[in-house]
Amino acid sequence: MRSPEPAWLGSVAATSGGPASVLASTPRALTRGDVATLYEDHRDDVYRFAVLVAGDPPRAEDAVQEAFARLYRDPGRVRSPDRALAYVRSIVVNLLRTPPRLAPPPGPASPDHDSTEQTVLALDEQACVTAALASLSMQQRACIVCRYYLDMSDPEVADTLGVSLGTAKTHMRRALRHLRTLLGEHHGS
Repeated sequence: MRSPEPAWLGSVAATSGGPASVLASTPRALTRGDVATLYEDHRDDVYRFAVLVAGDPPRAEDAVQEAFARLYRDPGRVRSPDRALAYVRSIVVNLLRTPPRLAPPPGPASPDHDSTEQTVLALDEQACVTAALASLSMQQRACIVCRYYLDMSDPEVADTLGVSLGTAKTHMRRALRHLRTLLGEHHGS
C-alpha cells in the first residue's frame, strides 16, 4: 500500500493539474519548510523502519534524527520533492551501516504482560523472528525490511539502498533462505 502524497507535494500539484505534470514540467526545489513537513508526516514511519534495520532503538533514533538534520541543512541535495522520503531512508541505511562508536548500553527489561499461554507463545514467536532478523547482515536485513515492512517493490528497494536491482534481489533471496532455515528449525519443520 502506497503512502498518501506528502502535503507539500499535493499543494504544488493542485496549482497545475497533478504531481506528474508539475514534476515533469518544472521541477521545484525542496525547501526547509518541505523538510519540516516531511519530518512531521513521516518521522514515526522512518523510525520504525530504522529500528527494524538496526535492531537497536537508540541507534535507530540517532540515525533518523541525523538523516532529517542533513536534509534540513541542505534541502537542495534532493533534485525532486517526490524523492525526499526515499532519500531520507537511504541516509538512515547508510548511517546504520557504519558500526557504532561505543558499545550500546543494555536495553530495558521487557514490559510486563499477562502470563497467559497465548501471550507467552506470541512473545516466543516475536523473539525468534527478532533473533532471526538480527542474524542477517545489515544489507540483507535492510532489503527484507524495505520489501516486506514498507511494501516496496524490488526496484524501490534497490533505489532506496543505493544498489543494483540484481544485488537487491540476491540479498533478499539469501535472507529469505536463511530466515526459512532458522524459523523452520524453531517450528520443528
